[in-house]
Amino acid sequence: MLQIHVSISNLSATRILPPRAVLPPTVVNPVLSIGVLKKITENGLELDFTLEVNYVPTVGEIKIAGTAYIATNGDAEGSKQLAEIVNNYNAGKQPPAALINTLLDNLFATAVILAKEAGIPTPAASPTVV
Repeated sequence: MLQIHVSISNLSATRILPPRAVLPPTVVNPVLSIGVLKKITENGLELDFTLEVNYVPTVGEIKIAGTAYIATNGDAEGSKQLAEIVNNYNAGKQPPAALINTLLDNLFATAVILAKEAGIPTPAASPTVV
């Protein structure tokens, strides 16, 4: 079983409009970029990432960067999973859904807080009652 730890090293949120300006209707464009994958131990990998949230029209921006640490307990199944992640990465394929979902869960929660503090729209849609 994979153990995934997300470590954020850089946060920024910027509101481009003046504080009292009314925000126009905006389209939110979040982009998760996966960086370099490195093997750090026999049972562990690290993967750099960046989440950028841009707005149209440009009312602000959010950037979150860091590293995901992927580890196993050293059993044969875990070693197989790590090898598959490395092979897929080297072949240009997407990381496993569990890794992407863990990143998105952590990063979007952080991005919502940053957006609130900067006074810009959140990157996640709020639930609505119909």
